[in-house]
Amino acid sequence: MRRTELTRLKVCDIDSRRMVVHIQGGKGEQDRDVMLSPALLEELRAHWRRLRKKSVWLFPGNRWHSADHPIDDKVPYHACVEAARRAGIKKRVYPHVLRHNIFGLEEVSPYKKGRHPEVFEKVLAVINNMRGPANPIRPFETIMAEDTIGNLGGAKKAGMKTVWVPRRDKDMPQQPSRMLQRKLASVDHIYGTPHEFLDANAAIRAHREAL
Repeated sequence: MRRTELTRLKVCDIDSRRMVVHIQGGKGEQDRDVMLSPALLEELRAHWRRLRKKSVWLFPGNRWHSADHPIDDKVPYHACVEAARRAGIKKRVYPHVLRHNIFGLEEVSPYKKGRHPEVFEKVLAVINNMRGPANPIRPFETIMAEDTIGNLGGAKKAGMKTVWVPRRDKDMPQQPSRMLQRKLASVDHIYGTPHEFLDANAAIRAHREAL
């Protein structure tokens, strides 16, 4: 998520049923959905409870976060810089860096990360470290969903299940080209539209909660 998109988030953009964040008018004036983790959802709820004045904006502006307009896009920038300073990180850190460098994998080109299995292996290792050694998640229990088929190559090599979900404005064509069919042959599961994928996730969560 870009910092300008972050500042323009509204409360209604947080979809806790589907566990996604709706990005309205993002890059290229396109809408899209970003996955929302349970931990982040709880942090956002705690943030909302701390607000002195409720607003349509998730992050209201001014010093007390009580304005009728969103925060300036410089606020996330300065917050990121300050967090890096407090953490003792000497390297320059700013929000855009976080979009392309995950878990210290700066040596891998941001445009080719999805092709490298070590990217997914390292991410899974970090998640397992946070969970503890008692019940680690194994690669074959992991599902990697992407809207770019090429970015699923690394996950496949790492032993993970792969899912292709088309972008919000580009549903699966009724007659896929031979090239697209050849690429999709390497994917474990395909959804025709983003909504099919989100509805499937919602159904899985509801089933788990019922157990």
